[in-house]
Amino acid sequence: MKALKRIFYLLIGVGIFAGDLIIKEKVEKWPKEREEVAVHTMGDALQLVRFRNRKGSFNFGKNHEKVVYILAICFTALVTLMWILSMGLVGHNMLKLGLTFLLGGAYSNTYDRVRRGYVVDYAKWNPKAGIFGRYIWNIADFFILIGSLLTFGGLLQLDNE
Repeated sequence: MKALKRIFYLLIGVGIFAGDLIIKEKVEKWPKEREEVAVHTMGDALQLVRFRNRKGSFNFGKNHEKVVYILAICFTALVTLMWILSMGLVGHNMLKLGLTFLLGGAYSNTYDRVRRGYVVDYAKWNPKAGIFGRYIWNIADFFILIGSLLTFGGLLQLDNE
């Protein structure tokens, strides 16, 4: 049964990676003249754009692409190790799911950074959406955010034992 649960978590991470990669491949095929401008609008809530992000999250590492590249690989390796170690724990499903979400997103964005030299972002919320309206995201980013929150909660549960 343990092996089945591990496979389940692995499949979730692979699904996040593959789903985001499929969307990124489609976005990369959009005509060049549409880069960084809205190409599809979904009501007032969301625009689909193509943005080639050479920096880290929230403009971290601006003008330091090599540092962002190295940090992305190190972070992904660290989360991979944490994920492997968490699979040996009994229970702790919040931690395992959080690390799985984190890893699926991290692998997708790190793969982009290694393969392309940038991360393909494509979802932009309406600028009226406050802080979220200023940034362009991808599905991997959402799973990194959700995974971080779940991982934090799971670590708090571990600490309380």
